[in-house]
This record gives sequence, C-alpha cells and structure tokens, in this order.
Amino acid sequence: METCAICGGHLIQETRTQSFSYKDRTIDVEMPGMYCEVCGEGYHSLHEQEVIDRNIALAKRHLEHLLVPDELVRIRNKLKLSQKEAADVLGGGIRAFYKYEHVLNNQPKSLDILLRLLDDGKLSWDDVIAASGKSA
Repeated sequence: METCAICGGHLIQETRTQSFSYKDRTIDVEMPGMYCEVCGEGYHSLHEQEVIDRNIALAKRHLEHLLVPDELVRIRNKLKLSQKEAADVLGGGIRAFYKYEHVLNNQPKSLDILLRLLDDGKLSWDDVIAASGKSA
C-alpha cells in the first residue's frame, strides 16, 4: 500500500478533474494519478504527466478554436503532404507538424487559419507555394 509523503494517508488511483484559468477563461482538465484519501495530494507518473500535459494542450486548442490532431493529419493528407513537406513551405521547422499532430506544441493561429482555407478550397496549395517563394 502506497502512502502520502505529506500526511501518510492512503493513496488511491483515480482520475480527477482540475480547473485552470487560461486567458481569463476556465478550462477543466482530467488528471490521472495517485491521490491521497486524507489530504488530496496528487502524485503523477511520467506517463500520467504526459497525459495531463496533452489534456491541457487539447483544452487550450478547444478554447482557442484550433484544429485538433486528427484534423491536422486529415488536411495534410488531403493535400498529399508529408510532415516535412508541409513544414518546408509553411514554416515551423522540420518537426513542426509532428509536434502539432502529437500535441507537443499547439500550432499558431495564423497557420490554423491557413490550413482551414486550404481545407475549404478557398485557397490552393499552388497559391501557397507561389506566395512562399518556394518551387513545387
């Protein structure tokens, strides 16, 4: 039986919802971990912390109306682009799209808007290539 380092109480495995303030709004995030039944202290493994970080990033994306990973992948695939090809033209570095699609970073709002315009057909990939100064 694991005990709390703060009060010595019994720890239980559960997921709790924690509210955070972000840009003058409140986001609720599910946080898996071991929690003390007495004082409420939480302990999180590395994996649980990664899940929490992802949940926070996804909540921020939702609040900012940013595309979520599945949408990013769908749009990139629709354009028949690898992550590297997308980053070469749209910027952000060689691993940028990997990070956006795996919720390691949130994409900038300007990139999000550009991807939405490409997805809706209001802008073509050829237009973006021409504006970027890159060659197809």
